Amino acid sequence: IIKDKYSFGIPEFLARYEGLHIICFGADDIKTVHARATRDGIAASDIVRVERNVDTLQGERMMQADSIHFPKAENPEGLVQVAQHLTREYVLQPRYMNHRIGAVSLAEVIVCVEAPEIVQAKYERYTGRRAERRGQTRVVELPYSRLTIVGPDELGRVLPGCKAPSIPCMAGFTVASRDLAATRRVLKEGRIPVGEHEGRLIVPPEHACGSAVVFESWRG
Repeated sequence: IIKDKYSFGIPEFLARYEGLHIICFGADDIKTVHARATRDGIAASDIVRVERNVDTLQGERMMQADSIHFPKAENPEGLVQVAQHLTREYVLQPRYMNHRIGAVSLAEVIVCVEAPEIVQAKYERYTGRRAERRGQTRVVELPYSRLTIVGPDELGRVLPGCKAPSIPCMAGFTVASRDLAATRRVLKEGRIPVGEHEGRLIVPPEHACGSAVVFESWRG
């Protein structure tokens, strides 16, 4: 059993730059995911249990999840893993699911790398899904979110004004909002600088702990 204090190498990632360093794909059955990785010759860890205490309305409870992670040497952009929640009710508590800013769900992670075509193939293997070319980006569509892969020369077209703090990196993430006007209002009330591009709101990395935070309209 791996406790909260287990670092997963995150201090090493943080030494490169402040910002986003973890991609965690969700799974309904982690054993099936692990079996597919083994069958397809994809290097992955054994299934490990991750747990931590969380506060609930009924008192402290133990959150548990089973996960696998892929080799750090193959993923210099950060920790890449898959997890199955065993106690979702302790994590997705209704009192934490409604936000004044309108956030509903994580919609996208943006990865900036030198060789997008190679990294695209890697994530296709990890997810079992084909990527799509969208202009200069490569997008892996998942049931509830997507992974966008872009080269450093094209990052500014996806995140105008944003520069990669290091290559490779996880340059930003997108949150779906049920009311983008409310999102804009809350950000302005908080005096948080925000730009707009192609119908999306963008909080630049220097005002978001190192990784751009993007808001787009929820399509659910």
